[in-house]
Amino acid sequence: MRAQPGIRERVTRRPAGSERRPADDELPRRPFLGLELASPGEAEEGFLIRRVFAGSTGAVLGARAGERLLALDGLRLVDQGALRAAAHRLRAGAEVELMLVGTGEPRRVRGPARALPRERFAGAEVLLDQVSVAGRRQRLIYTRPSASRGPRPAVLLLQGLACRSCESPLGGDGMFTRLIAGWSAAGLATLRVEKPGVGDSEGRCEDVDFTRELAGYRAGLEHLRARSFVDPARVFLFGHSLGGMVAPLLAARAPVRGVAVYGSSSRRWLECELGAYRRQRDDADATRLARVEELLRALYREGVSPARLFAARPELRSLGEREFSSDFSSDFSGGFPGDRAHGRPLRFFRQLDRVALAATWAELDVHVLALHGARDRVCSAQESAEIAAIVNTARPGRARHLELPELDHVGAHALTPAPSAMSEGDRALESRRGHGSISPRALLLTTTREWFLRLCKMGD
Repeated sequence: MRAQPGIRERVTRRPAGSERRPADDELPRRPFLGLELASPGEAEEGFLIRRVFAGSTGAVLGARAGERLLALDGLRLVDQGALRAAAHRLRAGAEVELMLVGTGEPRRVRGPARALPRERFAGAEVLLDQVSVAGRRQRLIYTRPSASRGPRPAVLLLQGLACRSCESPLGGDGMFTRLIAGWSAAGLATLRVEKPGVGDSEGRCEDVDFTRELAGYRAGLEHLRARSFVDPARVFLFGHSLGGMVAPLLAARAPVRGVAVYGSSSRRWLECELGAYRRQRDDADATRLARVEELLRALYREGVSPARLFAARPELRSLGEREFSSDFSSDFSGGFPGDRAHGRPLRFFRQLDRVALAATWAELDVHVLALHGARDRVCSAQESAEIAAIVNTARPGRARHLELPELDHVGAHALTPAPSAMSEGDRALESRRGHGSISPRALLLTTTREWFLRLCKMGD
């Protein structure tokens, strides 16, 4: 590419003999751009670089914190959509060009994109694999205990709704990271399946419906059960939020040792979302709640398109724009644009809403642990308890429900309320503070780990 006037160029060469192309069927690793970006002021162009991660493509090419990233591989970064589109086109090992500007003239830097590093867990090896579903490859991320001999018990983790990667190669303290570290130390193998279009996986997550997403998890479970280091008789499922709705559907088709869910429900999707709305909108009166139910019922259960609904009921358009403008997806602008909600196609939720989850739970002949955080405003304690009740009605003693004090929907330690607002369990935990008691954040790990290990030792 020829330099334009006023723009300086820097090219980082690839070391001789370092070029390596993956096998034709090997899913390539996504590139490690390594820039923490923020949107600049309205009068500025591009994205402000807050941080450059060591060892990343940005660091090797000389990007600096405080500069703005104006373009990526020739694509001007006018908004979040352009940034995502440009980043999605990058390939590890291929040349990438950054257009940067600081206090002086814009400059271009070029060089090979570095691959994202693998995660690291003490006492466990991280293995990358893949499955192909409907012609698209999806990334599988395994952890295998390093010191273990022979086939190990294993847990398939099922994430929530958002189109976000379940991988944390730069570290972090998220729920899945803490659980995997603790389970690995106890000798459990784990598997995560990246959604289509997320992480290394091919496709576009925002276009995937529920049936297709479920197929990816089913393929992942089949792959897990066939691994030589996994004992197929001791495979568990752990589902968080939406993943807890996926879990019984997987267990209905493939034998598993047990199913643990956190912050999930057995109700149909419409009732789940309406319940979450009521809990999170404390100021909503009966009239507004009725309107919201009318809106969501038409879109999810009756299958009415937003265009048709809003043409007939313009007041529901303004309601959608006002009540659902802040959402799971950063590109959701309100009003259900493009027949989407929460960054997913409406057909995703229509398919999910038709699934008889309660009946599926009732038919399972499997051990079940239903967990709920006392500070969860997405899923209610009653919804979680219903899962255990449904299972125990069909097969007494198979399921258990536990309320974990002080934890929110993502397993984080929520702010402690005033003592008068605490539950009995919260007050008991608070009274044990400073006396070697388990911290709230550790409860989810210790509870699931002990449950998995106990089931590994006992008979059916």
